[in-house]
Amino acid sequence: MWRFLLLAIHFTLVNCYQNNIFTAVPNAFFKDCLLEINKYRKLHGAFALRWSDDLQYHAQTRADKLASDQFLQNDIEVGDRLGQGETVSYLSPSKEMCRTFPPSGDCYACRDTIATWYNESKHYNYITGYSVDGTKQVLHFTQLVWKDSVKVGLATALSPRYGVITVARYHPRGNIGFLDDYIRNVAPRGSNDGFDGNDGDRGQGGPSCRKRKAIIPTYKDCVNEYGDDLCDFYAQLPDYCEYNAAFMKVSCAKSCGVCEKRFPAPPVIESEGERKLELHWQIGKWFKCHGGFQRRSVKCFHKHNSHDYLVRNKFCRRELGDEPTKYKDCPLGV
Repeated sequence: MWRFLLLAIHFTLVNCYQNNIFTAVPNAFFKDCLLEINKYRKLHGAFALRWSDDLQYHAQTRADKLASDQFLQNDIEVGDRLGQGETVSYLSPSKEMCRTFPPSGDCYACRDTIATWYNESKHYNYITGYSVDGTKQVLHFTQLVWKDSVKVGLATALSPRYGVITVARYHPRGNIGFLDDYIRNVAPRGSNDGFDGNDGDRGQGGPSCRKRKAIIPTYKDCVNEYGDDLCDFYAQLPDYCEYNAAFMKVSCAKSCGVCEKRFPAPPVIESEGERKLELHWQIGKWFKCHGGFQRRSVKCFHKHNSHDYLVRNKFCRRELGDEPTKYKDCPLGV
């Protein structure tokens, strides 16, 4: 009797170096995994994933630990720290894994596990972002087709209790954010959304890994990506910025007070209009001190007939103060 137990966690990392989508895949079994994953992703308008040795390493570490612990449970703490998405299943009793691609004969094909993850789609409500009745498991499916994920790595381990344990790790992690994130990342079956199997880099079959010029963020770039109203609401919940730090401190940075810690506050700079109005006002004071000349007579003054000159020569000190003005020679063309 075959039994599949499924787990879902969220866990991210990787580098871009392979041209062909299957070049880096270590064996036929995992090629079958990648082919099936991308087949289902295409049905939902998501780009094909590429293989990552880094993610396979983390997946293998996780699979070995699950096999040695003899019990399966979600490791939320590790998921938050690494930022990787994860799907897990076990197949019992164990069966020899298929060694050919495509698989043939009486063996365990990876597509069997991938299909089980995908079959959760029948319980998924694309409007609410939850299962249709709120109780069914759907997180394996949503991570599987999550559009923002670009890479994957898989690993297996044998457990005396659970048989073959299969772990997949994804980057970036899925199953994160608010309702609009699920709506954007998990499209109904048949949604094309412009997907053609590649991103313009014909050798990739997935999102491009071309290097881009680094953009240095500034204070003005530190905003609430999900809007001030929504982020302010969640940030007011007790300790929620720390409880869900991996998401809140990135997507609601402003509400969680990250901006002030990450970037120094920008200096307050007067606009040109404000400076010009201030200059008009100062010139008006000069005329008042010098006998009440008409405002309409204001012209640009030479520095020797300016505020600095008046202060140095003790004219109108009570009216103008001792601090020399920064406005000299009518710099704004008043």
